[in-house]
Amino acid sequence: MAKQDLTRIYSGADLSGATTGVIYLPVVRASTLENASVRSDAAQTGAAVFEVRKNGVIISGLSALTIAAGAKIGTVAGLSIALVDGDEITLNLVSGAVSAPVTLNLGVDDGIAAGGAAGGALDGYYNLVSPGEIADYTWLSQDTATAVKRGKAIVLRDVGAASFACRGLLRPLIAAPFTITMGFNCFAVDLNAGLGLVLQNSASGKLQTFRYIWVGGTTVYLTNWDSPTSFSANIGQNSTPELTKAKEILWLRITDNGTLRKFWVSSDGDNWREVLSTGSTDFVVPNKAGFFCGSASSADPQQIKVISFSIE
Repeated sequence: MAKQDLTRIYSGADLSGATTGVIYLPVVRASTLENASVRSDAAQTGAAVFEVRKNGVIISGLSALTIAAGAKIGTVAGLSIALVDGDEITLNLVSGAVSAPVTLNLGVDDGIAAGGAAGGALDGYYNLVSPGEIADYTWLSQDTATAVKRGKAIVLRDVGAASFACRGLLRPLIAAPFTITMGFNCFAVDLNAGLGLVLQNSASGKLQTFRYIWVGGTTVYLTNWDSPTSFSANIGQNSTPELTKAKEILWLRITDNGTLRKFWVSSDGDNWREVLSTGSTDFVVPNKAGFFCGSASSADPQQIKVISFSIE
């Protein structure tokens, strides 16, 4: 069966006390809700209690979805709630206070056997390319990171350490011209963390990352690294409202024509906006490419689910 994560982010002011309609998430296909989680921007000083409703009625088991004091994530698993096209899911804050952004993630099974290039029902909506098997990649500074298959997607997770490191999976990269495209979803990430696409020159060890984080809104950074654990410089950044508006999958792309390397974002995988650029030989001439995540705090573990990944 095809398991998917439906994610929506609230990016307004910090919340306190009973607040309705924090997040609205429309259901676009029949599926079964199996788990739900909510995440705050900072560790809670006191418990924050949420409820999740379907068509105005509290979902069984989700009347008290709680982020405990000292935590950033609250999760309820073991659900089996039928959803149909047209259902409306809302997240309400019942009590407590919480720092924005707030992320709601619903784990669903659409009941359709995996198939096509990447498998699952989303193939009918997006042009997905399976990221392949974990064995197709080599680790970039694995240490605290893990990678598992979920359906045909790859889930990469870093539990965090005292300082940030780029931990990821790499594949050989063809010489320019090339295009690298990734469709993914994740929790909202802050300045302690990051995730996205990574280029590496294996001889020098230098990296260049196209990094997605949250800084008052979805933002991408173009960053140079002397090694996975040695930051060199941020050489560009741009706000990306497209990634806030994306319904199911967020998209990043890197193109390189041998002269100019460009960095793109999309909310649907079809319509792209160039957000950053650099020279093709500036800092790093890559021979490997892949995806990464990392965190500078064990209280802020990071995870990226790569649904589609291609190099061409």
